[in-house]
Amino acid sequence: MVHRLPLFDAEIAARCDQTAQAHPFWPCRAGCDHCCRSLADIPRMTQPEWRRLHHAFTSLAPHERDDVAQKLELLRNTSQSPFTCPFLDGERGSCRVYEARPLACRT
Repeated sequence: MVHRLPLFDAEIAARCDQTAQAHPFWPCRAGCDHCCRSLADIPRMTQPEWRRLHHAFTSLAPHERDDVAQKLELLRNTSQSPFTCPFLDGERGSCRVYEARPLACRT
């Protein structure tokens, strides 16, 4: 079975680069975490995306895994919307699993 996820990642990255070059005001770049802080719903993912995300999660340092798990538990007990992605490192404003983020987050 050929894994197409890396091909999709590359296509999305190329489109995002083209958009950023054509529109310098485009906010999606390092340091922008607006979308991560205003999610209306959990991104839908395919099984390969879940596997990749799970591997990235289990590869995090223990204190980071604990922080993500704590944020997930808080989300489980609330119906708050929008919400902040539990993988967002709020202090740095960056994704803890950036290379493994779902396609929905890449777009």
